[in-house]
Amino acid sequence: MDSVYLEQMVKRERVPMDWVKRIGLVLILLIVNFLVLNFFSAAFPILLALSAWGGMIVWRRIDKEYEYIYTDGLLDVDCIYHASTRKSMISLDCREFELIAPASDTRYQSVFNKSYNKVLDAGRGGIRENTYIAICTRENNTLKMLFEPNERMLEAMKHYIPRTLVVAGENRR
Repeated sequence: MDSVYLEQMVKRERVPMDWVKRIGLVLILLIVNFLVLNFFSAAFPILLALSAWGGMIVWRRIDKEYEYIYTDGLLDVDCIYHASTRKSMISLDCREFELIAPASDTRYQSVFNKSYNKVLDAGRGGIRENTYIAICTRENNTLKMLFEPNERMLEAMKHYIPRTLVVAGENRR
């Protein structure tokens, strides 16, 4: 059997809250620098440089995209901040999934609405028409992951876990 290796990028959509976070960050940095200038003027240049560096890091973490890497039954989800910094979010063997189904599928809403230890939204943000929800239990912790795989990735996963994956528009027995 041939090896399967697929990559997919999903850019998180910008929402008005992103701009609220950025404006709040600028205001906090201005207030902190003003207070430092008034009370610790001798250390102001050093603290200004540190606050600018910290502000830049936080500013860049607001802009993110997700990369799904599927390799022979293994699914890795990485978060890429500002197109430059990568952080591995989770790595799972697809056999660990109890269910992967479209978020819009009404047959599984009771499963999707349960309480989970961890919820990972690795999509464009929120529930959309092509959002899938994956349910997994690992070391007595439950995970609900929202992600948006493309057709090629769904097809590759379907060959690996045919009983677990429900594709949109498909009847499951």
